[in-house]
Amino acid sequence: MIDYLFGDLLHDDKTLTAFQIVARALLVAVVALLCVRVTGRRAYGLKTPLDNVITFLLGATLSRAIVGDGGFVGIVAGSLTLACLHRLIAYVSCRSDGFRNFINGKSQILYEQGIFQDTNLKKSLVAPKELEGVVRKETNLDSLDLIQKATMEPSGEVSIVLKDGYSLPNRA
Repeated sequence: MIDYLFGDLLHDDKTLTAFQIVARALLVAVVALLCVRVTGRRAYGLKTPLDNVITFLLGATLSRAIVGDGGFVGIVAGSLTLACLHRLIAYVSCRSDGFRNFINGKSQILYEQGIFQDTNLKKSLVAPKELEGVVRKETNLDSLDLIQKATMEPSGEVSIVLKDGYSLPNRA
C-alpha cells in the first residue's frame, strides 16, 4: 500500500506516477513545516548568511524527495538533520559574539557623518553611487545630507540612521 501511494521510499525511484509525486509533495510539505518549526522563526525572518544557506539546502534537499531522486527516508532524515544543525548553530551564536561574527559576519559602516567609509565600501563590494541609490530608495531622500550613518548588516541589507531631529518625508 505504501509503495502504491508513495513509490519506493528507501531507494531511488525513477518510475513514480503523477499520483505518487503528488502524494510525496504533500508529505514533503508536512516535513518542510516540521523543519521550519525545528529551525525556529529566525531562519525565515533574520535572513543571515546561515539562515539563507539552510533555507537553500532544505529546498534543494526536499525537492529530491518529491521526484524520487534518492531514498525518501534518507532525504527526510538529512533535512531534519540540517534543521537541527541550524538550531544548534543559532543557539551557540546567541551565546558567543565571536562565533556569531564568524558565522554571520559583522556589520560594516559604509557612510558616517558625511564621509564615505572607503575601506568598508570595498569590503562590502558597494560603490558610493550604489549606496546613494539605496538611500534614495529606502528614505525617499535625494541626498545624503540628512544621513548620520548607513550600515551594511550581515543580512546584506543597508540600515540608515538619520541625523538627530530629522524624519523621513511622507511617501506618496
